[in-house]
Amino acid sequence: MELKESHVICASVERVWGVLTDFAVYGDWNPFVVACDCDLHPGRAIVMQVVLGKRVVRQKEWIIAVEPGHYFTYGIRPIPVFLRSHRSHTLEALPDGTCQYTSHFQLSGLLSPVIEMLMGRAMRKGFAGMTQALVARAEALPSL
Repeated sequence: MELKESHVICASVERVWGVLTDFAVYGDWNPFVVACDCDLHPGRAIVMQVVLGKRVVRQKEWIIAVEPGHYFTYGIRPIPVFLRSHRSHTLEALPDGTCQYTSHFQLSGLLSPVIEMLMGRAMRKGFAGMTQALVARAEALPSL
């Protein structure tokens, strides 16, 4: 299972990074991850409350890599052969001062088809909703 969202945001990389990493206020704007706690250090946890359909699920994953202002990645602790996940948020500054945002999620392993069947629709809706909300939030904030 692979989900990818990409959008040009009419805001600077710094502004979008600020929105994306201000985890304490995710509930104010993010319809998919309605609460989040993370300090963005590799090896540390990212604990989220994720909306999947009519349920809100607690999800704990682990930060893999961070390059401030550019990207962060995280995923579950892999269960060899059965399940592995990788999620990334990437920002690229564009010459006109705007920003290219890319969200990428990949789920693999023997259990991934089952998870896609049970939650794929809700996950696709959630990832798309988060991207749209990030764009709206970053573009609505006053210039730095």
